[in-house]
Amino acid sequence: MKKLVFLAIAVSIFVVSQSVSASNLRWLENSPSSKFTDKDWEIAKASANRALNHLANDEIMVWENPESKNHGRLTPLLTFDNNGKKCRTLKIENFSANGLSGRANYDFCKNDEGLWKVLSKSK
Repeated sequence: MKKLVFLAIAVSIFVVSQSVSASNLRWLENSPSSKFTDKDWEIAKASANRALNHLANDEIMVWENPESKNHGRLTPLLTFDNNGKKCRTLKIENFSANGLSGRANYDFCKNDEGLWKVLSKSK
């Protein structure tokens, strides 16, 4: 089983670790995140946390790894309450140095430890 940081999935980037069977990852083969280095994931995850914690809705945060040239944009779209927990919809756009791009919206909620976890992929 592989560990993926799920916050940008396109992938997930970014804020959550989740075990996934390798056979379920075939759809990622041509995604920008398939080209991410460990440093890309580290930068993307930290950026996602900053975006979720500090940006207003519709404010854009850009991240980039100057070494790999992989980069992305993060945009909180909505802030809402889910069973007493603060939640936000985050638009995640990722771009690899070789021209791949991907975009998805995810709902994240802050848990009791203060960490953002993926609630669901938004429609």
